[in-house]
Amino acid sequence: MSEIENLKIDKAEAIQKYRELEETFKKLFSDAFFLWNYIKINMNSPEYYIQNSPEYKEITKTWEFDK
Repeated sequence: MSEIENLKIDKAEAIQKYRELEETFKKLFSDAFFLWNYIKINMNSPEYYIQNSPEYKEITKTWEFDK
């Protein structure tokens, strides 16, 4: 094989590996972003602390919810 053919093959392999890595990073960052927002919204909200307090659980255990 000539040097040009080798470079074309190397370029094609590099592009393929880049696309695979790009997909992997997109998946990782989307998962991380989702988890960060979930934690930020749910764990840092006053509702989270209120709903998990013993007083709230004591009050609401007698409530009937529509099913």
